[in-house]
Amino acid sequence: IFNQNNTNRFDALTALVSLGFDKKAAEKAIDKIATGDESVEILIKEALKIL
Repeated sequence: IFNQNNTNRFDALTALVSLGFDKKAAEKAIDKIATGDESVEILIKEALKIL
């Protein structure tokens, strides 16, 4: 099922990995902050605070 939240999480994860962060660490950071309605920008910004 297509889900915008999953797309946002994937896009944020891809961006963090592109910046050189470990994929597993980035996934954990996104999992900690994702509640379901964040934009890609918010996910990246908040994940960077954790990483």
